[in-house]
Amino acid sequence: MTNDAKHEVEAMIQKAVFPDVVTYNTLMDGYCSRDKIYMALEMLNTMRSNGIAPDCSSYNILINGHGKGQKVDEAIDLVRQMPAEGLKPEVQTYSTLIHGLFQMGRHGEAGNLFNEVLNEGNKPDIITCQNDGT
Repeated sequence: MTNDAKHEVEAMIQKAVFPDVVTYNTLMDGYCSRDKIYMALEMLNTMRSNGIAPDCSSYNILINGHGKGQKVDEAIDLVRQMPAEGLKPEVQTYSTLIHGLFQMGRHGEAGNLFNEVLNEGNKPDIITCQNDGT
């Protein structure tokens, strides 16, 4: 499926049907759900090289994929990259990252990030507040 997805994007472009951010996000999510984070990151690079700017959903997908793969430090790096793309992390972004930190037993960091969210004026949602490592 994953190689087929990459070929489909190439076929779309050859037929002058250009994928948009939703197309790329869907493909990245598919890669992440199959634990192929490297392919999702490759798709992000393909997206950029085709002139499509990632959005918050693009990053949320990758952050979630990294968190599920227990690569929380890489997920943190992705959050830190967002402002360079002109993006501000959303509550969902922080919720996903906090959940990943809890999953890794990094409760102190999760608490610090939660406080950072509050200090930035963000309002956590029910999902953020339910992150208990389960």
